[in-house]
Amino acid sequence: MSSTQERFRRATLILARSGSIKNRLQQAYATQLEDLEPDEVPSVIREDLEALHRDLRRARPLPGEDAVRATIRKLSESEADELAATVVGMYGRVSEIQAVLRFDNQLPRAHVQLVAAEA
Repeated sequence: MSSTQERFRRATLILARSGSIKNRLQQAYATQLEDLEPDEVPSVIREDLEALHRDLRRARPLPGEDAVRATIRKLSESEADELAATVVGMYGRVSEIQAVLRFDNQLPRAHVQLVAAEA
């Protein structure tokens, strides 16, 4: 899952940079998330990822462009903002899960250290 977290982190960093939201959304999606399969992500964001894929591939492309570029071109600024916020939200949820997993993995060691200190 950490590679999934890293991909969302990089997408979020792209979204945080300057430039038009449509350009940042297109770059973040195309370089980090477009080929990410729903079964590669935690179940809590699977539906959101599937919806993002659908939402960014719904327009019919013009000659020489793909469906993602066509869709983003047709989005309003507000729609692009919402989709960008969805990406950032997914990153947050993946990061929370990763933090819990790290914490859970540390519990046995912490318990062993505590028991050893009491002996």
